[in-house]
Amino acid sequence: MPVGQNGLRADVIMDPISPVKRINLSQLYEQYVNATSHMVTCVVRDLMGNGEHQQAWEYLKEYYSVVSPPMIQTINEVLNNDRRIATHLDIIAAEGIYLYLPVDSIHIGPKLIQDLRTKFPVDIQPVTYSPDGVNQVTTIDPVLIGSKYMMLLEAAPDNWSSVSTAKLQHHGLPAKASKSDRYGSPNRELPVRIMGEDEVRLLNAALGSDVTADLLDRSASPTTQKAIIRSILNSDKPSNVESNVNRRKFPMDNARPLVYVKHLLSCAGVKFVRGTYDHEKV
Repeated sequence: MPVGQNGLRADVIMDPISPVKRINLSQLYEQYVNATSHMVTCVVRDLMGNGEHQQAWEYLKEYYSVVSPPMIQTINEVLNNDRRIATHLDIIAAEGIYLYLPVDSIHIGPKLIQDLRTKFPVDIQPVTYSPDGVNQVTTIDPVLIGSKYMMLLEAAPDNWSSVSTAKLQHHGLPAKASKSDRYGSPNRELPVRIMGEDEVRLLNAALGSDVTADLLDRSASPTTQKAIIRSILNSDKPSNVESNVNRRKFPMDNARPLVYVKHLLSCAGVKFVRGTYDHEKV
């Protein structure tokens, strides 16, 4: 994953247009504020390492007053002696900054970002990454790396509703579940759609065609689906199954839509074969 300012390594690469598409501009404020907090934490650690605890405290208080005026009021009331200040600095140096910044705060907005850029500028640098796992590439433009709070939406794993498998019609193709089907079985027969046209192209580019074909086969092959469900039900640890499909017993290329296409083409005398890819001829 990319490495940017202060040696930060990104865990997630975010689409820069998604905040505009989803009209969720607040996540840009959150990312920049958290990136600034990380930079301030690094400065505080350096000052404390040099024995300049008073300078570290004054620098931290100034940051609080800019990023969250309500928080600095509480800080001044609670941290009213040297022992509490020293404890607070030790926590910041060990765990980082935790801000009190309500989502409905009137201080959140473009002016907050402008003030932070003026008084606490983040050294946004080009990031370095390895597209092929061997060669290192550095971007021309600087890229900001900052933390974000993310909530994973998933069903609780203490019941069958956390397991999703598509309902199939009589031809073996995925079918849309009706309202009566929602509570007709212990598992969830309306799984999320994650393998659209764009997602397939991204997976091919990042992970390769073999991984993409395997995922598509798992969702579109009735025999593979049954094997996965059987392995989950028979496993001692259903949430930690090492391999739920034996590809020697259930090979790929058996997805029902693909089987129909192959059958129709074979009736016309056409057959797909897997060839080789020569990078030098591209």
